[in-house]
Amino acid sequence: MSRWARIIVWTVSLACGLVALRPSDASAQTANFGSQKAWVTTVDGREQQGRLTSFTPSGVVLRLPDGQLATLPMRDVLRVEVKDGLGNGARNGAVGGLLMSAMFVASITSLCDGDCSGIGPFVVTGIVAYTAMGTGIGVAIDAMRGKRQSIYSASSATSIAIAPMVTRRSAGVNVAVRWPNRR
Repeated sequence: MSRWARIIVWTVSLACGLVALRPSDASAQTANFGSQKAWVTTVDGREQQGRLTSFTPSGVVLRLPDGQLATLPMRDVLRVEVKDGLGNGARNGAVGGLLMSAMFVASITSLCDGDCSGIGPFVVTGIVAYTAMGTGIGVAIDAMRGKRQSIYSASSATSIAIAPMVTRRSAGVNVAVRWPNRR
């Protein structure tokens, strides 16, 4: 694999990983959660616990422990959290495994000095193995944490900037990730 091909593989892998890990904003959240246990924190600091029945751009509907429905307009909602499932750990681990496999492929192809015939099955096996290991590690970490996952935060403004850097003698990727200040 040529130097430019390796740079492209690295850049695309890194960009895909960062985009997959980026939290979504509230305007994209419109869902029916099928009575998932949730905690809603309002702007005045109170926390209500119940079963999340609806989450739309206009408001959140909770079924409270006493059976009543509570409708909270989005202007009053600071944060919505649900029990953290294992799916995001699997996804994050798989992305990490894919990124590791990109490094694996780049290192293997740099050793073959232009004649890479016959290493295809070895490369595919490496990609599958790293992705499977990453998925397993991500699920294990997520299962150990057992915490809440924030599905909405009024102050979620994470930004990611990716830019290639190419000079006459070197090439690379500049990545900047900015998280909002938490009070």
